[in-house]
Amino acid sequence: MVRLRSIVIENIKNVQHGVIDFHNKNSFINVTGIYGQNGSGKTAVVDVFEVLSALMKGESIPQHTKGIFNAIDQVGENNITLELEEPEQYIVWYKVKFAASEPTGTQDVMVIKEEIGYRPIESGARYRYLLRYEYEGSNFDSVNPQYMGTLKSQRSIMGKDAVSVLTKTFIDDNRSFLFANELRGFITASGKQDFSTLIEIYGVLDKFYQNLRIFNKEMSSMVGGEVTPVTINYHNSESHISVQGIIPMSLQNGGFSIPEELYPVYDGTIAYLNEIVPVIIPNLTIEMEVGEMETHSDGRKYRKVNFISNRAGKRFSLKHESEGIRKIISILGFLVEVYNNENIIAVIDELDAGVFEYLLGELIEIFSESAKGQLIFTSHNLRVLEKLPSYKVVFSTTSPTNRYIRLTGIKPSNNLRDTYLRAIQIGGQEEELYQGVSNSKIKRALRKAGMKLGK
Repeated sequence: MVRLRSIVIENIKNVQHGVIDFHNKNSFINVTGIYGQNGSGKTAVVDVFEVLSALMKGESIPQHTKGIFNAIDQVGENNITLELEEPEQYIVWYKVKFAASEPTGTQDVMVIKEEIGYRPIESGARYRYLLRYEYEGSNFDSVNPQYMGTLKSQRSIMGKDAVSVLTKTFIDDNRSFLFANELRGFITASGKQDFSTLIEIYGVLDKFYQNLRIFNKEMSSMVGGEVTPVTINYHNSESHISVQGIIPMSLQNGGFSIPEELYPVYDGTIAYLNEIVPVIIPNLTIEMEVGEMETHSDGRKYRKVNFISNRAGKRFSLKHESEGIRKIISILGFLVEVYNNENIIAVIDELDAGVFEYLLGELIEIFSESAKGQLIFTSHNLRVLEKLPSYKVVFSTTSPTNRYIRLTGIKPSNNLRDTYLRAIQIGGQEEELYQGVSNSKIKRALRKAGMKLGK
């Protein structure tokens, strides 16, 4: 089991510095809600987890996250620091630094520094690094690029020439050096007993990204269209089919063709959805109508399917369900996982979007009481604040240098929602929580915009 302890964000979007702890005293927090006004750094947290997930898988920085990094000529460094814990074994950290160009159109980004370290969980143990990598070339020099890097470790892993060759590959591909399969291959091939601790720490980091589930704003925005993304974790020991992540549930007129080999995945997904959907949304079940088998020109076989809502015997296309119901269907897979599995860390952007607030509150209360994994979500709906204790809620502030805080001075009898609204209106916390304007200024701006619109 691996638990998320904390994350530090520096100079990502409008977060100059922000820290979020996911443990409280001697226990880990199973539900963390992130609240704040629009544009105050909530989605930046989700973006950061996406970047970390890709790098730790050995993949390129996701294209849709480029643009979130501050340019290299601005003050400060683009850093992300992740801290994990394998209970009774290790505290592990991974720190990564980026260089980025101005985000005009597309943004060039490269990983220029990384560090992996750990501390055994035992009395008197100290933090120690295992691997450090630093890029020493010129940033974004397309005329005379230089691919120089240094790799430092407690034991020699590879020569300087090999580091330079790999540096070119990773800089060009926007990938991590420390999580590259090539580096892992050198470590494994060495066969040195000295690397046993390093391999164990890599194992902790591997468990983290393998059990990380992310539902981002792009997926959320798809819900209202003709393709609803559905989160799944499908395993069938008999057929040896295993699919984890997102599958598209197309709602286009005329049906949707799926490869024959994926039919069991969709069929199994509908089956588990119908275990919980009718409980959350009374009288609703989901059906998958299956058409004739088709053979395409490439020889592959497909089935045409339609997804249907059945409400107490009345059947119609799932396409015509509300956005809120489709959002619930989309995220249920991750919610089921994080509720039942202590290894899962689920990060969901705008959990409340389109969801009836009373139902949202009930779900959050259930997860707060019983979820085995760690659920992290952003939200605007204040109903949830009535269901979570104060230590499970993080608020984004108006201060870019201290972007995330928890409210202080909260008594068990206090209503967190009322306390938050009072803090917005009259202050009293360590940072300002809302930067508003007077009604008269908004009215004046609306009139001025109207005058220009009428020209």
